[in-house]
Amino acid sequence: MIEAIKDIIRGATGIPDQALHVLLGLTVYFLCVLIFRVPLRSWWPWLAVLALQLINEASDAIGDLPRRNGIEVRGTILDTAITLLLPTIIVLVAKLAFMRAQRLAPR
Repeated sequence: MIEAIKDIIRGATGIPDQALHVLLGLTVYFLCVLIFRVPLRSWWPWLAVLALQLINEASDAIGDLPRRNGIEVRGTILDTAITLLLPTIIVLVAKLAFMRAQRLAPR
C-alpha cells in the first residue's frame, strides 16, 4: 500500500525520490508542529518524521527482499539522512535561538 501511494505521488508530481524525501520530511515536521502546537525546538515533530521515515524504509526493504539478496543499506541511510537534515537544522537553530533569548532576557 505504501508503494502504491508513493507511485501516485511520483507520477503526479514528477519530483525525484530524493527531493520528495526532503519535501515530505519538512511537510510532516511542520504539520506536527501545527497539529500538536509545540515549538519548533521540540523534538517530538522530528521524532514523528523519523518514525515515518523508518516505516517507509521498512516498507522499501520488505519490497526489495524478493528482488534482491538483502537490504540496500546505503540507500536507506542516504534517504534517512536527507529526510531528517532540514528538520534537524530547524530544531537545532530554534533551540539555540531559544537558549540565547533566555540568556539575554532581563531577570
